Amino acid sequence: MHSETQRYYFRQHQLRRGFAMMFFWGNAQGGLDTLRWFLAHTDAQHLYHYITETTPGDVLRGVKGAYVSDHLLDGNSETGGALEKALAQHFGTSKFDILETSEVETYIESLIEDGSLTVEPHFFEGDDGSDYQIVTIFRCVHEY
Repeated sequence: MHSETQRYYFRQHQLRRGFAMMFFWGNAQGGLDTLRWFLAHTDAQHLYHYITETTPGDVLRGVKGAYVSDHLLDGNSETGGALEKALAQHFGTSKFDILETSEVETYIESLIEDGSLTVEPHFFEGDDGSDYQIVTIFRCVHEY
């Protein structure tokens, strides 16, 4: 714990990993090849392990929750009907754009934490080498 007279200094490596995580989960313009070149990593899977090896679980759950929430709110949901049904039952609506983003993210994070929802990249060999796709799997634990 720092006293009021001490400063907390970010280390370069913390910023590097944070930037890489945002780029990876945001699927930023320019693709992962740019990020891999910048960080000198061999492929997308190597990059993902680098990002997550020291990332606390609550931070990673938050990033995954934001990823799923953003896709739901944009109408680009690849999560399937079961997760959307669970969210509609929990919030009493299927119009996710009227909900507070933080509230949706918190609920999604709780689903990730209890194992009902899995959000992970799946790596495969694409036309240009190693590639990935974020896959969301919802295990229905309640009847709707």
